[in-house]
Amino acid sequence: QVYVFKPRCRLQQAMMMKLVAFLLLWHSMAGPVRDWAAKFEELSARMSKTSFGMLSKEEEIKTMAAYSHLFQKLGLECSDDPHNPIIGYNLKDATYEECIAREFGTIDKTGKMEIDRYKVVETIVDEEEGSVAIFMDYGNSGRFRSVATARSAMRTKLIDGKATGWHFVMDTYGLLPEKAEMLAAQASSIGAHMVLGAALLGLGFLCGQIF
Repeated sequence: QVYVFKPRCRLQQAMMMKLVAFLLLWHSMAGPVRDWAAKFEELSARMSKTSFGMLSKEEEIKTMAAYSHLFQKLGLECSDDPHNPIIGYNLKDATYEECIAREFGTIDKTGKMEIDRYKVVETIVDEEEGSVAIFMDYGNSGRFRSVATARSAMRTKLIDGKATGWHFVMDTYGLLPEKAEMLAAQASSIGAHMVLGAALLGLGFLCGQIF
């Protein structure tokens, strides 16, 4: 017995599987969280052209307003390198204005820096959980300090299409060159003092044996 329609059925089955795969891919790529991430990335790319630590109060207000429509107004959790004692912060149940003001405070502590490179490395979206994580690279021109590249990762959750805050972790070594040099000098000084102390201890022991 010959099944004439069997090849056609196989073809239809293959087409259906491709359609299902496409729909799954489309679902993972589209949605309110993905849309939010695209808006945040586009805005950050434009804002990255502004030099760190060089904004006037008027420019800071404009920047705050530009990002404000992406975030809730109240009850935010926001942090940036929270375990860094120099520039880190970690706020809970804060307003958008409180969070962004602390972020500008962090920028001020890093000093002047002209950003001329910005790239989104990876965006991880979970539409079901309403969460997104964005990994970014940026670098400076060398105008105010040595040329360096840093990586930053940000995660947040969305409710009703707006983020409930942000949590940043940054590669801050290149952002605080003076502090890093000071710490390195302190470590070198401590090492020298330990060597000197050991030498003096040995000398005291030798003197005790002789006298």
